[in-house]
Amino acid sequence: MTSSPRLLRRTRAVLFDFDATLTVREELQVWRLFPERGGFGDAPPPPKTGTKRLLQSGEGEGNDAAPPAPVPVPRAVDTVWLRQKGFGGDTRISQLGEMFEELASLGVELHIVSFAQRDNIIRALSLLGMIHFFGDRIVGWQELGGPSKAGFIQRLMEERRWAKDQVLFVDDQARNIHEASLLCLTKKSGESGLDEGEMDEIRNTARGSTSSSASGGFGRAEASDPAERLHDLYRMV
Repeated sequence: MTSSPRLLRRTRAVLFDFDATLTVREELQVWRLFPERGGFGDAPPPPKTGTKRLLQSGEGEGNDAAPPAPVPVPRAVDTVWLRQKGFGGDTRISQLGEMFEELASLGVELHIVSFAQRDNIIRALSLLGMIHFFGDRIVGWQELGGPSKAGFIQRLMEERRWAKDQVLFVDDQARNIHEASLLCLTKKSGESGLDEGEMDEIRNTARGSTSSSASGGFGRAEASDPAERLHDLYRMV
């Protein structure tokens, strides 16, 4: 006798990693998003100074003055590179936007939990016009407060009183997935970021259509007491 797939409770939140999950790269370099920080600006030509100008101004007779140091002009962010090389092209960006749009329409909170810098994440999503899906629910390595994402996820779930099967965590790193699987549903993305099929799986899970045993790509939270299981995990490390 085969059992029917068990319906999940409505998903309350999806927590996304950023690098190599939403993006297709392991890292977006700071200077790609903030060229002025990396010294990649173009300097304007120095002003013309010399004997003739100085004589006309009465500032001296025949003594050249050293030109002032050029002021760097910040180079604009290469949004073409960001879209094509950072996020996999316009088609994939549209697919991400459609997924975010549907999740938001279902009342799902979208979060980013990443070891990347928060400023970088905000800048990239702002340039792509997708920051509004996340608002201030973006956590970078400085905000995590430690080397593990699981600790933050546990605190967030306790604060919001979310059950294990109401939260989905999506990441490309096996260790992060393993630790979070003690607390909530998980989805491991491919090494080059979420593809269309994986995005569809996330949407189906958010709709509460089937249990993870039916979808095949999701890990179930195994802990009856998340805090106790997480404590046991760190004792073994």
